[in-house]
Amino acid sequence: MRKFLVIAISIAVNTGSAFAVGSGGYENQVPHARSMGKANLGAASANDASATFYNPALLTSASEEISIGGVYQTLEGDYSGPAGNDSLQQDAAFTPNFHFSNRMETHPFAFGLSVTVPQGLATEWSAEGPLRYVATKSDLAVTAVTPALGIQFPNNISIGIGVDYFIANTAEFERRLSVSNLNFALGGTGGEPDGTQKLSGDGEDAGMVFGFHWAPSELDSVGVSYHAGAHIDIDGDLTLNGLSNESAFVFGGTDYTTKAKSELVIPASLQLGYARKFGTTVVEIGGQWNDWSDFKEQVVSFEETDPTRASVLSAGAVTNKEWKDVWSGGLGVETYAGSVALRAGYAFFDSPVPNSTFEPSTPDSDLHMFSLGIGVPLTESIIVDLAGQYFLLNDRHIDNDVGAADGTTVDGDYEAHAIFGGVNLTYRWGKAKS
Repeated sequence: MRKFLVIAISIAVNTGSAFAVGSGGYENQVPHARSMGKANLGAASANDASATFYNPALLTSASEEISIGGVYQTLEGDYSGPAGNDSLQQDAAFTPNFHFSNRMETHPFAFGLSVTVPQGLATEWSAEGPLRYVATKSDLAVTAVTPALGIQFPNNISIGIGVDYFIANTAEFERRLSVSNLNFALGGTGGEPDGTQKLSGDGEDAGMVFGFHWAPSELDSVGVSYHAGAHIDIDGDLTLNGLSNESAFVFGGTDYTTKAKSELVIPASLQLGYARKFGTTVVEIGGQWNDWSDFKEQVVSFEETDPTRASVLSAGAVTNKEWKDVWSGGLGVETYAGSVALRAGYAFFDSPVPNSTFEPSTPDSDLHMFSLGIGVPLTESIIVDLAGQYFLLNDRHIDNDVGAADGTTVDGDYEAHAIFGGVNLTYRWGKAKS
């Protein structure tokens, strides 16, 4: 067990960027290649170690195994607006995952441990483009270490309970700084070249996980899972570079750094699923609710006592969000051709981001997701799962008539699509209960 924990902690510490393509906002749904092939559904049918993430109540019937994998993610997007055109420029991202499950044969208990990256964001726009004063590079990766316990009861009922321990080990947001506008506001004439502004930090928090599962017959399965989410206190730094003239005088030089604090909202989520067996085929329909309305505003505070500096910094310290709760839904199918599992799925995700607070760091939109997957046993105990997903984001037109005069407008047309590829290698020593 110690080796398993070492692997899990290593994954948590070394997680890189992650693209947010899931149930809106910056959610990143890539827990396991098997579930990826079925449109990320599993609240009623996850019979492997990923049940820890999807529904810990299913651990009592899941296979006993250890699984290690990752997801290769690409995202492409374009912007066209009144100030010009731009394209997303970031490289592909990779997110790892780890899952472990084990049952106690003489007791109604089962244990699981998952390490996933449920929240992520990686967007990069040109540092010279029309969006440069709003967002250039945004990088966020939140790792969740989830230990859980499943308990079996009579009448094919089980419950699960666990903890999501969130680690925001990557949180960086950059944009160009209009030193000219800043100097003009401080009494200068303006005309200076741009500088840069970077906000970075990290933090951690925890939230509870609950699951319920009921099998009313050998063919039917119902599952409900709830993740309570969290509010992560982010501690870090604000750095300004390229200051000159009036701003350099106020901030004591061309470069300036101060401590900064903010909060990252991990929304609560509710997953519902119903699965039905048809011979060797399992069909699951499911839905997910995300409490994005909890994200009302982004507030940044600074450790600055000088009144002039504090006044300048406070000008952009509060950003209105007013995101909305959203539902997503999908259909997933898994069937067998001999010992090989074939999977497919479709899901629709609603965006929580209203037009009024849209920003290019999170170019979110309603989207359609199509998935395919395959599971191949290499030996009696070793299985490899492969999956691919294509995300088609609806084109989005923003027309808020905000800030066009000073170059900070986000008005215009946005379009994007993403392709994910996942793989998991699993060592299994105990089969799932039928």
